[in-house]
Amino acid sequence: MNAGMFPGQSRNVCAIRYFTSGWQDSKEEQNLYLEREPTKEEVLEAVRAELKKWPRGCLVKICGYGEPVLRMDIVLAIIDLVKAFAPHFTVQLDTSGWPLLELEDDKVFETLKRHGIDNISVSLNAPNKELYDRIVRPGCFDYKEDAYENTIKCIELARNHGFGVKATFVLISLIERHEEACIKLVKELGVEYVGREYVGKEYRSKQLHDHGDESLIETEVKVLNIDRDEI
Repeated sequence: MNAGMFPGQSRNVCAIRYFTSGWQDSKEEQNLYLEREPTKEEVLEAVRAELKKWPRGCLVKICGYGEPVLRMDIVLAIIDLVKAFAPHFTVQLDTSGWPLLELEDDKVFETLKRHGIDNISVSLNAPNKELYDRIVRPGCFDYKEDAYENTIKCIELARNHGFGVKATFVLISLIERHEEACIKLVKELGVEYVGREYVGKEYRSKQLHDHGDESLIETEVKVLNIDRDEI
């Protein structure tokens, strides 16, 4: 189950996010955006209701269409709720990585460990800084020069603190051409490699066209200087 979906808070202007829609086996009616930011109480109530459907256990992923750690109070509350409900449930935090290192809590990994996080999944998405900056565009309006290096550091720190760590890559065409380098990097980091299949912009273009919003993509291409053929 997925828990703690936060609608639009992100620290990146990610090209994948702007042309995306669907993932492998996803359904057209699924929409990752929420109409508004849920309150902490609403998130916990939704998680509480969902947990009752899985009495024998499950993997709980704390994720969002954005960066969950921007609401760390909710993240920790979800972990506490899940572990109180069933200590044997596995809880995973999905993150872009580098935002974790910018939190005021300089012992954030110890904090996550104390609350009971089992796995940390980091969206690495590229085998080098050049591709990372091109695809992820870290920092939104305030470009983060050291984002890639800090994402690598986040993976290493999470590994060293004893979490199960995954480094994930969205397999858009640009990254598929460098997948061997991605796998090699992850092997050197000593964590698990996860390549996520991506339906691609044809799905997104159809979705926007059906809603009369094809101009939205063209605007994003101009504003963000994105090469559609490279995504």
